[in-house]
Amino acid sequence: MNHLRNILYKIINGTLSGGIIFGVLALVLTNAINVVLHPLLLNFFGLHYYGAWTLINTVCTYIALSNLGIPSSLTVLSHVPLFEKLKIKLIWNSLFLLIIVSLFLTIALLIVSYFNGEHYILMALGVNGDNVIYKLLIASLAVLLAKFPIQALITSFNIYQRQIPGKVFDILFSGITLLSFIICYARKLSIVDYVWIIFSLNLVIFFGIYFYFRKTIKKVNFFDFSYFDSQFAAKILTGGAGFLILGLPVTLGWSVDNLIISHYLGLNEVANFSFATKILLIPYGFLNLYSVSLFSIYGHKYAQGLFKWIAASYKKGLHLLTLLNGYILLLALVFSDNIIKLWTHSALINIDPYLLMALTFYVFSLPSVNQSSALLTGLNQKKETIFFSYIELTLHIVLSIILVKLMGIAGIGVAMAISSIAVPYLFLPLILSSKYSWFSYKDSLISFKMLFLSFSPAVALVYIFNSYLFMNGFFIYKIITFVSAISIFTILSFVLCNNRAIADLKKLWSERSHAK
Repeated sequence: MNHLRNILYKIINGTLSGGIIFGVLALVLTNAINVVLHPLLLNFFGLHYYGAWTLINTVCTYIALSNLGIPSSLTVLSHVPLFEKLKIKLIWNSLFLLIIVSLFLTIALLIVSYFNGEHYILMALGVNGDNVIYKLLIASLAVLLAKFPIQALITSFNIYQRQIPGKVFDILFSGITLLSFIICYARKLSIVDYVWIIFSLNLVIFFGIYFYFRKTIKKVNFFDFSYFDSQFAAKILTGGAGFLILGLPVTLGWSVDNLIISHYLGLNEVANFSFATKILLIPYGFLNLYSVSLFSIYGHKYAQGLFKWIAASYKKGLHLLTLLNGYILLLALVFSDNIIKLWTHSALINIDPYLLMALTFYVFSLPSVNQSSALLTGLNQKKETIFFSYIELTLHIVLSIILVKLMGIAGIGVAMAISSIAVPYLFLPLILSSKYSWFSYKDSLISFKMLFLSFSPAVALVYIFNSYLFMNGFFIYKIITFVSAISIFTILSFVLCNNRAIADLKKLWSERSHAK
């Protein structure tokens, strides 16, 4: 129990994972801005263009991979002890490479526009003939390309152990999306104007970061080409390639569904899917901080030979996160329509209940998947993680295309759940147990047992209550449904799954109370 308590205390105190407390603050503020911003965009620009904006963000996610993993490579290379001049060289060459990539993509975009590639691009997106969406795409790509050089400067703060400025600028980038909307709303501008305002403010922040970096950290002249070093540039690109390969399936897996939905079901369903995933994944993002925090110390503890510490942290964290995740998902499942109405103040969003039900199974698997991935990556077992990530991605895409034709938008949720449960949920812990004798595959299966023996019956109970008993949707009936569902989930988790998570949670609370 002390393992988990110490980790949680370190997270709270901000001493774990390079000032994780500022990461928590950035996450809270970013999510708060998103919670406010998305319904405003939906109601001001309409369901169709909100869906188009969501789809174009997906396209930009793919194009963002053209940064070649340079920011991640810069982070890793900076961990090697370097003289001050070499640090500056590393930062300068990373910035130079990202500017080159940005300029290259800008030229490519101009060439496509010159040769009237608009028709083919819109046809590929499934929105042929809508010139506004093409203009929105151009503006969004301009925002993306302007951010490429900024990534190198933000990463540079971490090199000099200045996490706070980096997080502050991250928060500013989220804040300007809301500020841009306020300007747009006051001036009654279009969604294309909204994105161009974001672009302009991004440029302001870029120069702000540049001058802040020069003034407070190092007086570096970024226009001094004597810093260019072909060997440094080659090292950065080589290191970035590995991160690009590792991040590709993750990026595609999170965003490919919007393209499939747009092609088969239209932009309105893209908007519905966006809100369905947000009400489940925003709360989970806070739970995932535990796995993110552990990632940076697993390798360190392994080098010290603290295998029992690693195993205990994995086990207790997995049990608690799975239990808490189950409660949150059941809450979202029961009160989803109330949450959406309260959030959006609109009747535009209509979430398919079967989609939401399928997505809960997908999100329920994430604590196990992310815990295992963090441990494998922390122990430098990247090949296995990459291999199964690509298998999951392939299965996900194939199932999504097949099931969306058979089941509509609910098929996307089913595909996500099946691909996640069938591949990383089962196989990543199996890899860990085969490589490390101190890792117990049996302990990792607690989450899997909870999925089928306690969470599934609770979800089934919600479905039965909503479909046959409390069809009128009165709020008091929803409270009865929620209390019944979490009771079933808790009892079955404790009795059938032999889960110590509840006892661990009570003990942690008791120890914290005595400490006060």
